[in-house]
Amino acid sequence: MPSRWRASSGSREPAQLLGQTLHGIVKLESLLYKDALAERYAGRLLDNTSVKVTVFNQAFSPDAERISSLVTTKTLLDEPLPAAIAATHAWDLGESDPGYIIEGLAAGPSLRVLIDERGKLDWRTAIKLTCSTARALEWMDNQGVTHRLLQPDTVSITNIKKGTVHLGE
Repeated sequence: MPSRWRASSGSREPAQLLGQTLHGIVKLESLLYKDALAERYAGRLLDNTSVKVTVFNQAFSPDAERISSLVTTKTLLDEPLPAAIAATHAWDLGESDPGYIIEGLAAGPSLRVLIDERGKLDWRTAIKLTCSTARALEWMDNQGVTHRLLQPDTVSITNIKKGTVHLGE
């Protein structure tokens, strides 16, 4: 299968954008995590709304097929979204450098942070979180969308006792 990302020129030090306002839209307040494709920041829109911002590494940029796929996904996941699905506020993957996606920020920690802090989860909590995640994925599937980046960093826990989650990216 061909890559949906192509190499581009330029480089940036990790967290170099911290504290900056990206394209006059969002202030990047803290680095949440990074991987091979992007850095994820907590930030605030100019209206003070808390958001999560994915800023793609300058070494990668999405190809035309990936951009088209994201536009289709946004159309299929029209508002209002269930609470378990992050809303997308803005994005620019083709024109700006760096490319970015701005989405709603969950009210709780990611599953990765929760496991790092608590260690192994008890089976009842794990079942609740798994069922909530599955319901969100099922809703997306019913809309014709497949979540392609499900990982502990993209599942946030909004209420541990109720087992409610918030899917991002």
